[in-house]
Amino acid sequence: MRSEKFDSQKPPVLGVWGQKKDLQIIQDRYFKRKMKVIVLTIKANSPLAMGRRKLGVVNEAEDYIPGSVIRGAIAQEILQQTGYQNQDLSQNGGDFKSLFLDESCAIFHNAYPSSENQISSVIPATAVSSKTDPGFKHKGNGVFDTLIDRFCAEYYQHPYDPNCPQDQGRVEPFSGFYTVENGNYQTHSISKRLLTRNGINRRRNVAEESILLGSARSRGLGKVTIKATVTEMISEVSSRLENFNQSLQMRWEKWGNLLGKTSDQLKQTYFTVNLEAEAILTNQWRKTTVLTPEMLQEEIEKKMKLCNFTRLTPVMIIDRAGIRHGD
Repeated sequence: MRSEKFDSQKPPVLGVWGQKKDLQIIQDRYFKRKMKVIVLTIKANSPLAMGRRKLGVVNEAEDYIPGSVIRGAIAQEILQQTGYQNQDLSQNGGDFKSLFLDESCAIFHNAYPSSENQISSVIPATAVSSKTDPGFKHKGNGVFDTLIDRFCAEYYQHPYDPNCPQDQGRVEPFSGFYTVENGNYQTHSISKRLLTRNGINRRRNVAEESILLGSARSRGLGKVTIKATVTEMISEVSSRLENFNQSLQMRWEKWGNLLGKTSDQLKQTYFTVNLEAEAILTNQWRKTTVLTPEMLQEEIEKKMKLCNFTRLTPVMIIDRAGIRHGD
């Protein structure tokens, strides 16, 4: 499993920039800059128990290592080695404060299952595959994303019911993690097993209900080897943004020709917000599942110190990894 840590957030749902000049400013000041990256390669030497939810006395495990777990484990190790476990480091915490507590602190990404020397990504929530033969090509009928066609169909007020390009059969959502090597797509997953330990009633020396034995560490779980590689990365957002708009333009023209509405043209630059992990969204301290123009603009200006956007209009909310309501 691999994890990336960036010193800045990923750029922001399908939306549009108001003016070309705004987009050029963003590309020059943000998308093209270098970022320091520490790539963590995490090898599990024993089973990992990353609890997701509790069903009775059984804890269901996650399919990946959450970034919050990585952050907490590294912070705990630093505090133990330095002997600062019981000190308040929120004011004069030095490097520890900069790394973990400041507003611009490091971001710890989730570590997803992957093959060696590759970084895996989350399959979009809008991806689908054949119901009868699912999977990427060479193992199935292929996987395709419905985001652009859904957007075009919604604009033209036309029903959209995708089918498999290979056999014209039904399709279903396709989820998980994937990597790309030499143009070949491959999914990655982990195996799970059910592991329970009952506590013992000391008076009767029999199993006691509702008591579990010890912590995960005391049961031999959670042993890992971590390798860190420091590097620099130049953001590919600018090229991805250009490629996305070219693909959108091509599909837009095909929909227009099909429906006889060739006069409708795309006049703005579109982008997507890709959730690689759960998001907590709040709007004026209220929970929400909608990214508004004001929320996006405020976050962009905060991170890039930019202002004076002419207009930013989200078009569609696409949930990749799940939106978690804020409290």
